[in-house]
This record gives sequence, C-alpha cells and structure tokens, in this order.
Amino acid sequence: MSGGLSSQEFAEVAAGHPVIVEEQFLGLIREADLPDDWLATTVDCYSTEADYYELADYAHIQPLKTQVNEFAAYHLATRAAGAVLDVGVGDGHRLEAICSLIAERCGRRPRMFGIELSDSMIELARKRGVQVVKQDMRDGIPDVGRELDGVLFISGALGYLMDPRAGSELRLRVLDSAYERLRVGGKVVLELISRDPRVAEDGADIFHFSRIPRVSDAEHAGDVIRGPETWQYIKTFTKPEFVALIESSRFELARSSISYIVRDSNDVDRIGSYVDDTEITADESYRLMGSLVK
Repeated sequence: MSGGLSSQEFAEVAAGHPVIVEEQFLGLIREADLPDDWLATTVDCYSTEADYYELADYAHIQPLKTQVNEFAAYHLATRAAGAVLDVGVGDGHRLEAICSLIAERCGRRPRMFGIELSDSMIELARKRGVQVVKQDMRDGIPDVGRELDGVLFISGALGYLMDPRAGSELRLRVLDSAYERLRVGGKVVLELISRDPRVAEDGADIFHFSRIPRVSDAEHAGDVIRGPETWQYIKTFTKPEFVALIESSRFELARSSISYIVRDSNDVDRIGSYVDDTEITADESYRLMGSLVK
C-alpha cells in the first residue's frame, strides 16, 4: 500500500507502528524569490503533518533536541522564571520538557504559554497544561496577562518569519515584540537552522525541502505505507547574519550568548555536541543557539 492516503487516513493506518519521516532537500533560494504561495503551502503542510506528528519517529535528532532543551533550561532556570512562552508550541512536549528541566534546577516550574495555528496541536498542548493563544507568529508575541520570563523560538521557528519585501524587518519586528513582553532580566532563547555556518552561497538561504512519512506494514508482507508528501520553506542563518539581527534589535549583543550544536554528521558521536567556530566543517549541518537578555 502506498500513496493516495490523506494525513488522517495515514495516521489511522499507521497507529501502533513507528513512523519514519523522510526529508528530501529540494534546493536553496533567496528570500526575494520566494513563490507567492509559499506561506499557504507551509501552513497547509504543517496542518497535514500535525495529524501524524505524535506517531513520527525522530529518534535520529533526539541528541540534538536534548542539547537544545538543556541550553534553553540553563539560560531560563532562575527562581524568577514564572512564565515561559513557546512560539509555535506545537503539541507542547518540547515546552513541557524544558520547563521540567527548569523545575529540576531551581525548584519552580514555570507556567507554560504558547502560540500556535494548528487546532489539533492546540488541543494536545492544552492537555499538557499549556495556555495556548491561536495566532500567527508573524503577528508578534501576544499579551498573556503577565510579563514573561522567557520566550522560546525553537525548532527553527524564527526561520518561518520570511517575506520577499519585508525580509529582516519582519524578523526584527517580532523579536522586538518579544522584548516588549519580557520582564527586565527575562530572556529570549532561539534555535536557528544553519547550513554551513561560514558561507551563504550566492545569497541563497531559504531551505526548500519535502517530507514523506512511511511505515512498513508487517501484516502485509512488509509493504510500505506512505502518507502525503509535504513541502516547506524555512530560512537558514549564518552567525554574522544572526549577530546583525541582534545588533538591530532592542537586545544587546554584549549580553547575548551564541553557540553551535551539530545537527547532522558522519560522526554520530558529534551529533548533539557543541562546537565552536574552529570546529565547523562543511559536510555537517548545525543549529545556531542564542540567548538574549532584556
């Protein structure tokens, strides 16, 4: 059995089996050359993926996620950390994990807030105790009735803030809206996607990729069941570009922390480990981590 299934049908058929999500690189483009339908395509794909998200096996990047969660908790873990908001909170499992780590470190579990577009994800996040506002992240950080101690842009969330005309101004506007919602001393933690962090070839920095979920069905002699393919665009960042964004914002670069984490590597032991600029290699991909203080 393969193809022809809706995301809901695939989720029903695949229940009880590990779902492998295959990613395929489709190319790099410039932000100014984004197709007119890129945003609608990305939103539609996210809604599709939400149907089978909890079934999917992302074990290959779990070491990376662990390091990202640790980075976020380390920078947010203070006794004043009473409220943390996750931008694009999804089903809330990453926010829940980070807030649990914060509680282990300082004895206080923050209240969890999030913004999200997918109704199915919102339902799952609320079951985890997240207070969710249904909102497009492009509209900035909403007022949740109190000052925030932390704002998270993880899983590359800032990279979905793209516009062929506004460009970096859109990202700056949303970042500054986070500054407005923070208490003094509060922090923004960012996880940015970075290809080869040393270069941006020909200025092309939008990563275009597809995803196909699949599962081998033992009951049908190992036939492969495939779900609907989705296509997305997400912006990648070089370190100089990230530095320039911070310098243009209301945050101070001198008070910021920036680190690389290895996302993909031929050396499995390097996946999830921190590296500095002298350890960057062209055949690996990275996440660029930042902590900004108000």
